[in-house]
Amino acid sequence: LIEDSLDIIEKSGIIKLSKEEFVMARNFYLELREKARETGKEITAFNTVDSVLTNLGIKLKKEVINNAIEQLYRECLPTIRLGNGVKETLNKLVKDGYILGIISNAHYSPFIFWVLDKFEIKKYFSDVIVSAAVGERKPFAEIFNIALNRLNIKPEEAFFVGDYYPYDIVGAKNMGMKTFWLNQGQKDEKREHADFVISEINEILNYLND
Repeated sequence: LIEDSLDIIEKSGIIKLSKEEFVMARNFYLELREKARETGKEITAFNTVDSVLTNLGIKLKKEVINNAIEQLYRECLPTIRLGNGVKETLNKLVKDGYILGIISNAHYSPFIFWVLDKFEIKKYFSDVIVSAAVGERKPFAEIFNIALNRLNIKPEEAFFVGDYYPYDIVGAKNMGMKTFWLNQGQKDEKREHADFVISEINEILNYLND
């Protein structure tokens, strides 16, 4: 995020950073992200870039920073691909009466909704909880509680599907949810800690239909 955002701002002619300042910016950015991971408190993309610049003694208008971040994520959007069988699986789950929601660790909320709109799948989800919007991150309990409360679901009634074991599976298991680990080529030495291990999203249906 930080290097690309600063590069976009630099190309606009607003600032000029030395190599040393870029290194300082990256190191401070890594400190901010580590703090977010350790505390479970999300730092939005804007606050991240603004804090990095402030640490360098630079203060820019909010509009300038937001425009750079939006440009960066707009450029990333074409690279996103939808997994095999995702739309069909979502459609089947909703038809079968399941309430679907998303919990995402992302420090730029609009990007999540752009992705959902791109693939026309937003309609399947009753709620979308993004860490940047609620200020909380997986695997900590707070963001899971927000989702459960907003969807009016008890942990023991919920299934959680995730591909990043330390945040998705560990966090959901700690809440008392059943878990599906979408393992697409990751080391699976921890598979015994997930309730179910799948390699494609549509495999969920095999377990739920049993």
